[in-house]
Amino acid sequence: RRHTRLRNVTGVQTCALPILPVAIQRTTHYRLDRAVKPPTVALRDASPAEIGRLKGELERLEVGYVKDRFSNAPGIAVRYLDQAHRTLMRAYEQDSRDPRLLAAIGLWALDAGQPASAREFLEAAATGGSGKLRARASLELARLRLADLHAQRNGKAEKISASEAATVLSPLFATRALNPPLVAAYDLIATVWDECELPPTRGHLAVLDEGVALFPRNAGLVYRTAALYAAQGWNDEARNYVEVGL
Repeated sequence: RRHTRLRNVTGVQTCALPILPVAIQRTTHYRLDRAVKPPTVALRDASPAEIGRLKGELERLEVGYVKDRFSNAPGIAVRYLDQAHRTLMRAYEQDSRDPRLLAAIGLWALDAGQPASAREFLEAAATGGSGKLRARASLELARLRLADLHAQRNGKAEKISASEAATVLSPLFATRALNPPLVAAYDLIATVWDECELPPTRGHLAVLDEGVALFPRNAGLVYRTAALYAAQGWNDEARNYVEVGL
C-alpha cells in the first residue's frame, strides 16, 4: 500500500498516512426546509447503573481486540474479561435490574464460556425488556433455548414441537424490528423450521423471503430457503432461489 510520509521541520519522520482515493469531484449541499424543527431531547445525568453498564460494555468489547493483539499471551485477555465482570457486577449489586444491564451481563457470560449463567441473565432481561433488548441479546437467547432443546434429546434426531419452536422463534422475531438486521437471526429461523415437526406454511417462510431480500449474497441463507421451499413441494419458489444462489 502506498503511503505519504509526514516530516516535521527537522526532517524526522513522524507518521505515515494512507493515500486516500478521491471520493467526489464536487461538493454537494443539502438544505433543510425552514419548517423542519429538530426534536427536543431531554438531557439528564446517567445513573450509577447506566454508567456501570456502559463502562462494562466497553471493557467487554476490549477483550476481543486484546485476544487478537496478544494471542501469544492468553492471560492478558482473561484480566480484561475479569475487569469487565467486576464493573458490570458493581452496577448489578446496586440492586439495578435494568434489562439492558442484565443483557450485558448475559453477553459477558457467553464470552466467558458460561452458557448457563448467560441464559439466566438473558431470560431475566427478556422478561423485563418489553422488546427493548438489542438484537444480539435476543439472538443469543434463541440460540441458548435451542441448544437446551437439543440437550434434552440426548443426541436423538427428534423433531421439536410447534410450542418448542415458538419459544426459540419469539426472540428471533423481535430482532426483525431492530437495526441493523442480523443474517444469523434469519439463518436460525431456517434452522428452527428445518427441525420443527410442524411443516412451515408460505406465511412462515415469508420471513426467510425477507431475509434473502436483505442478504441476497449470503449463499447459505439462500440455499436453506430454497431447500425449505423444495421440501414442501413449492418448486417454483425453490427454483427461483437456486437461481439467486447460482
